Amino acid sequence: MKEAPATLASLGPRETAQRLFEAAMAGDRDTLEMLVPSPAMVDWLLDEAHRPSEIEFIGEPFRAGDYPGVYVPYRVRLGRSVKSHRLALRNDNDQERWVWDGGI
Repeated sequence: MKEAPATLASLGPRETAQRLFEAAMAGDRDTLEMLVPSPAMVDWLLDEAHRPSEIEFIGEPFRAGDYPGVYVPYRVRLGRSVKSHRLALRNDNDQERWVWDGGI
């Protein structure tokens, strides 16, 4: 996992979700690589066909089941369509910071 500056490493899960989508919209590969451990997912998010164009909603994080992280509800615009789902974020890494684990 790529090292992150303190400003990124100190974000909570809701702020991490917001920043992840903002980085995808801006085409900011460096920030995405700090928040998304999967190079394939970074590429996918930066592809014009999948890149969000607007963040409509970022909800409150919640825990469910035995998952060690949290889920963050979101609604983003992808071209003409709107996607509503939940990001899975976890912070059980060496840096103890919130990173993407699924849900896009």
